[in-house]
Amino acid sequence: MAEFIITPPDRQDDILHDARFMRASTVVPHSDALRAIRAFCADPRRPESTLDTAVGALRAKSQAPTSKPFVKDEAERCAETILLFQNAQNALGIGKLPLFEAPKLAFMSIAGVAVSVQPDLLVGATRLDEGDRIGAALFRPQKTPNPSACKTEKTRLEREAYRREVGQYMLALLRMALIENGVTEERIDPKQLMLFDIRLAERIDFPSDRVSREKRIRAACGQISRLWASVQPRPGDFG
Repeated sequence: MAEFIITPPDRQDDILHDARFMRASTVVPHSDALRAIRAFCADPRRPESTLDTAVGALRAKSQAPTSKPFVKDEAERCAETILLFQNAQNALGIGKLPLFEAPKLAFMSIAGVAVSVQPDLLVGATRLDEGDRIGAALFRPQKTPNPSACKTEKTRLEREAYRREVGQYMLALLRMALIENGVTEERIDPKQLMLFDIRLAERIDFPSDRVSREKRIRAACGQISRLWASVQPRPGDFG
């Protein structure tokens, strides 16, 4: 959703097509990495052994002769993500943040489109209905667009800016999802809504222009709702 909003119109068709005709994956990308990172962050001791053990298990899976190629690739990808996170901890500002396990949130309906936003961690409260103030955190491990694989400085800066913009829309969606799941606006602390971009080694904070972003989100959902039925399959979608 966040990428659809900031993508030029001539590429939005591709996003809609891929969303409608996406093939079911037997492996959820980055899930093993995020599981370990969440467990590490939710433990106030922040034991590095949690991450080291996960990397060791993933490397063993990637080298096991019985593992299928896609399992090996995903295991290597997850191990790399954890190592990037370990190297970026100080830059991300994990420190002594009060981080806790997050519950699964229900879908929200925006202009007729079902949207799911799942926080990786709660910030400042152990439950949605607990405490005077609450925040939440997201991790973004995805490689694309990769800011470290650029031939020019201009391209690197453009990719970094793109990732930050996507991150801020993800945070706007996260706030909307918390409200949809019963958290009152008064209890949400914008300073405790954050996205950790592992590839950028950067913490992205909640945007100050929330109102205009929410308007664009609703407008984009209305556009998706109108166009969805007209999105057609392409050769190879069912091959």
